[in-house]
Amino acid sequence: MSQTFPRCHWAIDLSNVDFPGREWVKDIYGKENELSLGCWFWESGCEIDPIAGAEYTRDTNFRAMYGARDCLKNVDHSYETYELGFSSYIGGKRESRRLLGDIILTKSDVYKGVEFDDRCVPSTWNFDVHYPDKRFYAAFHEGDGF
Repeated sequence: MSQTFPRCHWAIDLSNVDFPGREWVKDIYGKENELSLGCWFWESGCEIDPIAGAEYTRDTNFRAMYGARDCLKNVDHSYETYELGFSSYIGGKRESRRLLGDIILTKSDVYKGVEFDDRCVPSTWNFDVHYPDKRFYAAFHEGDGF
């Protein structure tokens, strides 16, 4: 059954730009169409303070998400039966604070296996840096890159 979605004139207008989920756009993994929907690359605030800019980042994410939904449903007429399920209204802070001391652990330290006498915390994940994909900057202001 077809699902309607209202026009969102307050959202970011993505009708004339490429973004993952549009029929002709490949995401960073080379996937197309619905395989790109809901992936991690829909995030913003990468270049602003994650604490002071938390509400701005959240609002930008919502404006982009609803702009994409509006574009896909009302401009491209794609995903006619898809529903919007969930979007968090609280952004994850992740690495929002940097602890400074006599020694600052670096990526190089991890890869080289440097051992410190006072080590106490194991880490089981890679350094997780998400850089904005400049292919999708067209509809955003500087610093709002997705």
